[in-house]
This record gives sequence, structure tokens and C-alpha cells, in this order.
Amino acid sequence: MDKKITGQAIVERLIDYVRKYVYLDEKRYPGQYLVYVLWCLHTWVSERMPATPYLDICAPGKGSGKTLVLEVAQTLVRKCDQLFTTVRPLMWCRLIESFKGLCTIALDEAEKLSAQTLGDTRSLIASGYIPGGVHGITSGDEFKMFSTFCPKMFAQIGDIQPILRDRSICLELTKAGPANRPAGAFRITRDVAKAEANAILADWFAFAEQNGPVPIIVPEFLEDREAEIWIAIYSVATYLGLHKATMEMLQGATIDASNRKRLPARLFSSVEGDKSTEDRTMGEKLVLDIKGLLTEWESDTEWKGGVWSVFMVERLRAIPTSPWRSWREHGLDQQNLAALLSPLVDGFEKSGPDDAKTTAVIWRGSGRNVKGQPPKRKSANGYTFGQLRGAIRRISGGE
Repeated sequence: MDKKITGQAIVERLIDYVRKYVYLDEKRYPGQYLVYVLWCLHTWVSERMPATPYLDICAPGKGSGKTLVLEVAQTLVRKCDQLFTTVRPLMWCRLIESFKGLCTIALDEAEKLSAQTLGDTRSLIASGYIPGGVHGITSGDEFKMFSTFCPKMFAQIGDIQPILRDRSICLELTKAGPANRPAGAFRITRDVAKAEANAILADWFAFAEQNGPVPIIVPEFLEDREAEIWIAIYSVATYLGLHKATMEMLQGATIDASNRKRLPARLFSSVEGDKSTEDRTMGEKLVLDIKGLLTEWESDTEWKGGVWSVFMVERLRAIPTSPWRSWREHGLDQQNLAALLSPLVDGFEKSGPDDAKTTAVIWRGSGRNVKGQPPKRKSANGYTFGQLRGAIRRISGGE
């Protein structure tokens, strides 16, 4: 290993690698990338830890990237060749036994663990977060006790079952919009990604060889089981000699994650989850389309400081490549324009542009502006240019 390579550098390279594929909302949930890569590293030393926390990926709905989060983790964790989408207790137990616990199990669509018939399976998984955890399984006429200890990661819509949530570090997903979607978000080329991951892991292995065993570090600011499941993360972080600022970020992320687990479990219906996720994504798409038109609107002397919603709708629906003509069957209108933009702007103008008598500009889709009549009302809903610029900055990270 190059003498210049430090534990901090290894973690930063891993975070950069993960960012190519995975979107974690660091503004809403700071430090999640850091927790994610430290969890992946802990799988290589889990047998030395008093407990191995499970990693639980909580998604708000379909299309949030939860499967990709597991796939990227597969390239970084110890021995995780298969991504399960069904619960296979006997196969899992035999897998753990064959690798003597030196492996990682990944389960997608973990909502299935909520089934009433899988109570025994939940108990099997719950027993495996500490060394010595065992579970008895009957196969034919044979009854056998299996070791269940090894790192495990799950992904599902909403929260996982409480008995497993209690043993997990939970990361919250939000669906990436057009402005923040990683370049590799649609597909991971496993061989290419694995080669890049292996190059970084080689430094981790060399670092471990030079520095000996990982010490056991208990996060004293946590209590009971929360302290127990975070020991592995803090042990690896301390072992790597992470910078003070990085450790402070980790502590903040730890407290946030622990506090979220005190909230009631969220059992999203697929319809509610999908609609909420779609609204956030389409709101960002809408702002990006507005960004492409705003300079044109600002330079038009007919508009003085703002623009009517009715004009915005007509102009947005006329963009040839936009979804707004047929969005949700009837197309974009003033009501759902306001609904999509309201989380992204600082306020909604009830009076429109400065001069209520300004002639409205109606876009007919023919490539030219047609001067029409002003709204019949003395005032109409609209947005100031400042509000729209603010929304653009909000989704563009300060652009």
C-alpha cells in the first residue's frame, strides 16, 4: 500500500465510488454515504465484533433505487454473490454454515417478511446479529441447529418489521430527480464496478494488514441495543483514523438514524408511495423545464417581474419533449402546476406580475408568440421571477 494512503482517503474514495450509482439525500439525511461505506467495510471484520448491525434500506415507493443500493453494496461487502428476492431459511442457514459466517446476505423486497406465516423466519434472522446466534430447522425427519450470525442487508418500501428494525441501521431513500440522478443510476455493469471496488478494497486490506486487529469502540452517547449495533461502525471508523469533522458527521448521522427508529413504523401502500415519489420527481423535472424558458420570459417586456400561471402551463405543455401535455391523462393545468411547485418555491403570488393590465402572452405551439387578452379577473395567480430562480437554485445545489 502507498504510504500516503490513509483510512480517511479510503473512505472518501469509497464514497465517491458509491455516488456514481446511488443517490442518498445528504441535505435531508446528512452522513448516510459515510454510514453506508463503513457498514460495508465492517462486513470484512464482523467476526471480531460483539454484534453485526443489519443494514436496512427504507424506500418511499417503487423506483427509488433500493435494489441498486443493494447491488452496489454487493461489490463492497464480503462474499455476497446472490441478491435474494424470496426468503429461503434453509438455504440461508446452509450458506452461513458453509462460509462459517464470513459472508453477507442481501434480501430485496423485504416487505415479504411482514407475512404472518413468516414469524419463524423473522426469528431466524433476528437471532443472527450476535455471535452464537442459532436457529433450529426441521428438514424432513432431521432437526438441526444452525448458526445464523453474519451481516445481512435488506431493502423494502417503508419500514421493515420491528424485530428486525431494532437490530438494524436504517438508511432513508428519496427518489433522485433529474437534477441529482447519478450517472450510473439506471444500470450497474457489475464487472466494471467490481473492478473499481476491488481496487479500493485492496487498499483497505493493505491498511488492515499494516495496522493489525480492529479495536472495539463503544459509542458512549448511545444506550442499550443502539450502542450495541453501532459498535462495529465506530470500531471501523476509529480504526481508520477518520478526521474529526468526519467523526462528527458520523455522530450526527447516528443520532438522526436512532431518533427515526423511535417514530411509528411507516407501512406505505404502493399507491401512496408511488404518487408521493412521482410528485417529488416531476416537481424537479418541471423546474428544469422552467429553467430553460425563464430567460425568454424575463427578456419579454410584456412581463414585469413575474409570469401568469396560465401562460406557464400553455408554454410548458408546448415543449415537444415534455410530458406535460398528457401528464396524468388530462395534462398539466394551473392546479397541479401549483401542487408540484409549492414545495420548491418560497411563496405563491396571488397577484401575478407587477402590472395586472399586462397583456398575456399565449403560446400556440407554432413557434411564435400570439398576443392575447389579459385575464378577465383583475388579478391572477402567478410566480415572480425571483421565486422561480430560487426554485432552480434549490434543486441545482446553489447554481
